[in-house]
Amino acid sequence: PMLFFIHGGGWKGMSPRCHSGTCTHHALAAAGWVVVVCAYRKEQWPQHIDDATTALEWAMEFQGVSQQQPPLAIAGNSAGGHLAMLLTLRAIGRGISVMGCVLGYPAADPYDERGVYASLPIGCWWPFRYRRSQSLLAWYFERMVLRGNAELWDSARPLQHELLSEFPRTLVFHGELDSVVPIEFSERLLEALAAARPQVAIPSDCLVRMPGLRHSVEMDGGAAVQILITGIVTWLGNRCHGLDSLGLDGS
Repeated sequence: PMLFFIHGGGWKGMSPRCHSGTCTHHALAAAGWVVVVCAYRKEQWPQHIDDATTALEWAMEFQGVSQQQPPLAIAGNSAGGHLAMLLTLRAIGRGISVMGCVLGYPAADPYDERGVYASLPIGCWWPFRYRRSQSLLAWYFERMVLRGNAELWDSARPLQHELLSEFPRTLVFHGELDSVVPIEFSERLLEALAAARPQVAIPSDCLVRMPGLRHSVEMDGGAAVQILITGIVTWLGNRCHGLDSLGLDGS
């Protein structure tokens, strides 16, 4: 099986060699997984998702020695979680089977539709083009990632995507004290997935809440993180066999 991972970094930084998911990837590789971490350009949207798509197609072509597609999971942390969702939806649209997603503290809704992120009570149109009470995350994404082109928002909002009802089973983990991407973003994500799949009587998506931990929870390195990594490996292994269990404490 293959895990395709997209690193975070606020859509503007970090690299495939410098990110928070390394320990999990080593554990997966030890369990027999092929782990691919892609690089992507960060100058102008939608370079990010276009490059990730090209990398995924290359990885599948490189791995695929038979006519049957090997099990594929897509993952990402922080901004990479947002990109991983968009890539999964694009893959589904192209007929690629994705058996599961693992998203770490994902910035799933940079538009911040519910206004979870901080905002300012005053506006400053020049030179910052900030609208009064606008979410600072939405302002940052529109100015720094979309480069002021508000018409591109539709291509960057996975929770509004027409194929969300076909999104695969998803494991999300998030530090409860995360102030970079508040945990409400992950709660909103699971709500959106459940609403998009009304035919699923018991949603099997899972949010693992990490008490006392902040952004980039894997960097903590404590016992809770070790249990988390074991759970991720177990959950992905079970997904390969069509199961949904996380494998921890019967959950």
